[in-house]
Amino acid sequence: MLNLIQRPKVKYRPLVIGGLLLLYCAMMYAPLIWQGGIIVDDWGDLGQNLDCGTFIDCYRSWFPLFANRPLAPIALVFSTFAFGMHFWMYLAFNAAVFLVALGILAIVVRRVLGNLPELGFFLLASVPIIAMPIVVSPINCLVNNSSFLLWSLALLSLSQYCKAQRIVFY
Repeated sequence: MLNLIQRPKVKYRPLVIGGLLLLYCAMMYAPLIWQGGIIVDDWGDLGQNLDCGTFIDCYRSWFPLFANRPLAPIALVFSTFAFGMHFWMYLAFNAAVFLVALGILAIVVRRVLGNLPELGFFLLASVPIIAMPIVVSPINCLVNNSSFLLWSLALLSLSQYCKAQRIVFY
């Protein structure tokens, strides 16, 4: 039997949804970046490394605190050289790294569960109350968000390997 009432097909428009997600993230994170604060203890720790001469000198100054995580000081040294004592830059960078890692993880969720669960996951997981590592401590944030980004990239690579069966992704 012919269906006389045709429903319009709703097309998934990545640019529109992407634009709305960017607006959503801007509304969530801009107040934190402009009005956020940094723990005083972290501020002093970041400031003590501003006068180190080379990357290796700075890395070695952080190493005693992170001897069990030898890659962690890399993010701290790069950010210290890049941002100096501009706390809002740390907050913006941490928010960006967190949201990129979250976006990569959302891609994996979409591959496993579909578009709607991906969108729901991203919207819920990006709420700053849930994502407090962005606003509390720049040292912990840099280490945690860098780890989260690498973890998300590894999960994406594993997902790609399962999809394509190419050893390069494994």
